[in-house]
Amino acid sequence: MNDIIISVASSFVASFLFLYAILIIYKPKFSISSTISYGKISNGDGQNWYSIKICNKSLFPAYDVKFELHQGEFSTAGTPGKHNRRLTKLPLVRDNVSYIKGSFSSYFGNDTAEYACRVRTGEDLRSILTDDHKEVVFQVTSRHGLTGLTKVHTMVYSNSNAIVNGSFEYGMKMVVN
Repeated sequence: MNDIIISVASSFVASFLFLYAILIIYKPKFSISSTISYGKISNGDGQNWYSIKICNKSLFPAYDVKFELHQGEFSTAGTPGKHNRRLTKLPLVRDNVSYIKGSFSSYFGNDTAEYACRVRTGEDLRSILTDDHKEVVFQVTSRHGLTGLTKVHTMVYSNSNAIVNGSFEYGMKMVVN
């Protein structure tokens, strides 16, 4: 009888550890730049754009990747010291991609940076961020192709110091030159 209990308990623990490992390994992992670049893009139309860079840090590709950019505005609630945040959607040049490659290939010298993506807008983000009662919220929603696990990544920009003139460096680097 003890052998059966030990077998069931060990099987349960092993299954739990396996499931936990799968959920950690296969969940999409993105990094979002903490700065927003401002300037002309190469082979672009000569217009200045605000760009945010994302990188798929997972070894596996991400599917159905959606981008959202919002202006967050704070207003006082009925209770003193409490605030509500109202989000207003801002337009993006491209708000989704069907596939972003995993970063696995970058470890073997085949670095075409297909794991990185820049999302841009023509909205004047600097004027939004100079207002103390406003912020810019950027969200990335992605799904893992095999497991279907979805994750939402969010970055909040709260002042105009987040905007840097220039363009992002190539690859995994989140630096603006």
